[in-house]
This record gives sequence, C-alpha cells and structure tokens, in this order.
Amino acid sequence: ISNMSAPPKAAIAAVRPYSSYNLFFQLERAYILQTLHGFQPTIAPADTFDPRSAKSNYQGCPPLPPRYSALVLPYDWHIPGKTVRLKRIHR
Repeated sequence: ISNMSAPPKAAIAAVRPYSSYNLFFQLERAYILQTLHGFQPTIAPADTFDPRSAKSNYQGCPPLPPRYSALVLPYDWHIPGKTVRLKRIHR
C-alpha cells in the first residue's frame, strides 16, 4: 500500500463551443442594451468585431442576422473560455 502513488491530477476540461442558445442570448443581450437602453460600449475601434477580420476568428461561420449587424461587439464575443473562472469555495 505504501507504493501506491496519488492519482494524477485531473486535466483541465476542454472548452466546449457555445450552443446556439448561448450565442443568441449574448447577441440579444447586447441588442437590448444598445438599442433599447442606449448603452454605448467603450471598445476601441481596433477591438470591435468584424466578421471578415482574421483577428475575430469568425471565418466560415454564418453571417450575423440583420437585426444584430449594427451592434458594437468585442472581437472575441463568440469565443468560449476566454476567461478563467475559479471554482467557488463552498464553506
């Protein structure tokens, strides 16, 4: 029993792509904030989303619906796992 080593630490789970609903929810939230509430995002022009730009990594994806085409979005709005979230400690 003393020769048993601890099991290897679990590898970080692979990041799953957003579902259609997640993408819709993000776009609809931005639409409501920007059109109905008048929120103006403070994103530098170089960091805004352009589906034709290589920076946005959006090539080959379907175009945005006309309803959302005028939204100001960050270039990485559609990329899952951009932020590392720590697990909450339950005490």
